[in-house]
Amino acid sequence: MGDKLDAANRAKSSFLSSMSHELRTPLTAIIGYAELLEASEGRKLDGERLQQVQAISTAGWTLVKLVDAVLELSRLEHRDLRLATSSMDLMPLIEEALGRARPDAERMRVTLRLIAPETPLPSVVSDPALLRRILDQLLSNAVKYNLPGGLVEVSFGLEAPDTVDLSIRDTGPGIPTDRQAEVFQAFQRLGHENGAISGAGIGMTIAQRLAEVSGCRLSLESTPGKGTVFLLRIPRTRQGAPGTA
Repeated sequence: MGDKLDAANRAKSSFLSSMSHELRTPLTAIIGYAELLEASEGRKLDGERLQQVQAISTAGWTLVKLVDAVLELSRLEHRDLRLATSSMDLMPLIEEALGRARPDAERMRVTLRLIAPETPLPSVVSDPALLRRILDQLLSNAVKYNLPGGLVEVSFGLEAPDTVDLSIRDTGPGIPTDRQAEVFQAFQRLGHENGAISGAGIGMTIAQRLAEVSGCRLSLESTPGKGTVFLLRIPRTRQGAPGTA
């Protein structure tokens, strides 16, 4: 039974990977032609037709992002990642991630708040590129599923001797207790399938897999009506390890 399940998973991952590559080629062509129409010289598009062409381009880029996410999920399932683990300062990565999240937050009228610790953060050890992608996903999720005028708060816990515990709290609608386990399952939208918020329910699955392969741990706590807290536990640099003082 186990061998059959493994074979089915490998077949599924292979199918997703090949189909994603095949989908990306025509999508890139569609976007390219839409952008050519938008910037064409001579007869200019009027307001409504220009909006229609821009809608084609926007939808195309949304699909490209979805295809890329499926490809990344397939690579993670195959453990097809090369790690470049190193000791690093965490605060610059967080400040950069907050900067990348700010345009969407301003559009949603969501306030981003960083609560710096009273003492300097200890250095952490992980893959910087993967950690950036995890932070981007957590902040994007906290903004996207927040309420207009809401808050996203980033804070730190230093009580654990082996990890720096990074909390990202939002003031969104929260997640019912009986559905919280679905957050990290692929293609789960938790009731947003037909809503205005775009997405395919892959982002948090990828974030958790990236956390696992980079030595971190990702979990959540949520209270309906009060929001959600994602907790990312990042290993501290061990004294005497390479790259430490």
